[in-house]
Parts: sequence; structure tokens; C-alpha cells
Amino acid sequence: MGMGSKKMKLNLGCGKDIKDGYINLDVRYIKGVYILCDLNSLPYPFKNDVFDEIYCNNILEHLNDVVETMEELHRICKSGARIVIKVPHFTCQYAFADPTHKHYFTYESFDYFLSEKERDTKFPHWYSDVKFRMLRKKIIFSKGLLLPWNYVFEWLFNEIPKYYEGTFLRMFPAEQMIIVLEVI
Repeated sequence: MGMGSKKMKLNLGCGKDIKDGYINLDVRYIKGVYILCDLNSLPYPFKNDVFDEIYCNNILEHLNDVVETMEELHRICKSGARIVIKVPHFTCQYAFADPTHKHYFTYESFDYFLSEKERDTKFPHWYSDVKFRMLRKKIIFSKGLLLPWNYVFEWLFNEIPKYYEGTFLRMFPAEQMIIVLEVI
């Protein structure tokens, strides 16, 4: 991939989800994987300020240290780059069923990495010096013929996420979270 005007995009921990137009990186070789890398071994094999976009689909929950990983993603991204993160929501049965999961995520888990003007003051600012801007945050519910109410739940609980997660309403399990951050 040339460095010209083409946007540099990284599919981090891609597994079998090989994406065209991305550098597909995983710990194991699968057809389409461009770079082999153990994501628990820092630093990653990239210079500073390389990527315009990083896609992390169900990878952060497997890694040893979320804070160090977010710092490393910040390092390898250009200013203004987007990081798209998909992680299981803590109410999802699969978040706890998978024995390789080390972390569980709520609606506010990534707020710790926001700039001071975006971050609620209740979140400590000393975990990391890197900062992001929140572009999108959404709780996703499984949907289908047998789960018609989840269409309404997804809309409603994204309107009141703290109430959903902090009360009996969490007995209606979500599937995952989608977070889109911009590197500051």
C-alpha cells in the first residue's frame, strides 16, 4: 500500500474478517492477513502517526491492558484519525462465556480516554495522557424474528444508557457496543 494520498487503514486483530483496503493484522496467519503481530507485545510494528483509521472488531476484550492498547493506537494514528471499536457489552452472555475475554465494557468504559472538555468530571484523568473525541457510542442488541422487542429496546436504552445499565433494565441483555473515537 502506497503512502500517497491513499488513506492508511488498519484492521487490528482481524481473524477471518479480512477487509479490502485495510492492512489486515492478526496473531495467526489466515489468508489475507498482511502482518503477523501479538497485540499484547508493545510497541506495535508501526511508526508514529501512520493510520487514518483503525478498525477493532471484538479484539480489545482479549488483550492484557486496555489502557496501554489505547495509548498504542493513539501513537500509530494520525491526528484526526478514527478508531472504530466493537466490544461485547457486559450484559451479553458471550462476554463472560468466552474464557479468553479479560475485560468487560459498559457505555462509559471509553469515556476515561476523552478530552477534559468532553469527559464527565467523575472519570479520573490520570489513567492515560492520550485523549480522544467521542464521535459515536451505541449499545447494540441482537435482533431478529424471535427478538422483535430489541428494536425498541435498542432505541430506548441508547436514550437512557446510564439508567439501563444501572438498574434492573439490564436484565434485557445487549450484544455489543460500537464506539467511534477521533484521535486528538
